[in-house]
Amino acid sequence: MASMAMANTVMETMKKKYKNPKLPLHMMLSKKYIRFALFGLLVINPLEAKASDTSSPTYLQQMYDWITKDPDKGTNKDTSTDPSKDAVKEINTDNRDPNKDTNSEKKNDIKVVETGASGNASQTYYWPNNHGKSLTTPVAWGASNNVIYMGAGGTIPAPYRTDSDGAAEIGIGLGDTEKNLGVQLSLVSLDMSQWDRYSLYLHLSKDIGNASAIGAGVENIMLSAGGDADKSFYVVFSHGVQSDPFVNKESEESKLYYSIGAGTGRFGDKSPDDILSGKGEHGTYVFGNLAYEVAGAFNVITEWNGLNLSAGLSKTFWIAGMPLSTVIGLADLTNNSGDGVRRIFAVGTGFKL
Repeated sequence: MASMAMANTVMETMKKKYKNPKLPLHMMLSKKYIRFALFGLLVINPLEAKASDTSSPTYLQQMYDWITKDPDKGTNKDTSTDPSKDAVKEINTDNRDPNKDTNSEKKNDIKVVETGASGNASQTYYWPNNHGKSLTTPVAWGASNNVIYMGAGGTIPAPYRTDSDGAAEIGIGLGDTEKNLGVQLSLVSLDMSQWDRYSLYLHLSKDIGNASAIGAGVENIMLSAGGDADKSFYVVFSHGVQSDPFVNKESEESKLYYSIGAGTGRFGDKSPDDILSGKGEHGTYVFGNLAYEVAGAFNVITEWNGLNLSAGLSKTFWIAGMPLSTVIGLADLTNNSGDGVRRIFAVGTGFKL
């Protein structure tokens, strides 16, 4: 779960570096909770397992498609819009060196302006920042445009156990979330000690304008024996709030983000340990997350994963021109599932082919 979130965050970060208007990486781990802590950002997409909750691609999932900047211009114009509509998208960027430090990188923002037939700007879209948007739940934004991402994360301790658990993930984003469809595919290692349990994660995403996206996916497609979670299917909607109080005027990015979705499997089926502990058999099968940018430096995140409440922080750093997305948090904050509060964490990065 943590790793999925990381994937999306990494995606967001990379989009900005290459002047792409939507850049989420949701690099999450792939077990129940850890999967989503890694990438959203991002992509992608960037995870909660019945027993250990340490594998899910939610963070990487937030990585959007990329837009190549014209070196001779400070502005990119996307003229692929339906010619029957009098709308032109302008992606405003600057000429800063993407290899500079984080403070410089924060200036590489994207503002999308739709212009009507009269030539007057009708609306300005402020895209998401490059920090993670969730911990253990999916976001709609996903990796695309030949982005490679990777990450790892864990939970301390694993549910109903005294030892820790972790997972690692590597994946690729294909297609184009604006022109057609983004396809994010991840290979997840569910056991970082033996490296003998693997699963696949698939996320489809589509940008629908106004800093919004819809997505659908399936987690835990087992490639080997010994998995601790069944397949989970989901659909999700994500949005970056555009109201003035929730916009960073300096970076021209939205500061408030939310996602809401529904799914099967880990989003509502409780573990055998939960059932034996008298916590019931089912959760809500509905999940959601909320993220807010604080001081222009990091995102504060809270979420309901269908079984329990989580809260944490996400920040993306730039090291030698490469994004490093991080997530830390606390899971199982209520007694609705699990046997106590757990610490979760994830880290991820990515690059464009």
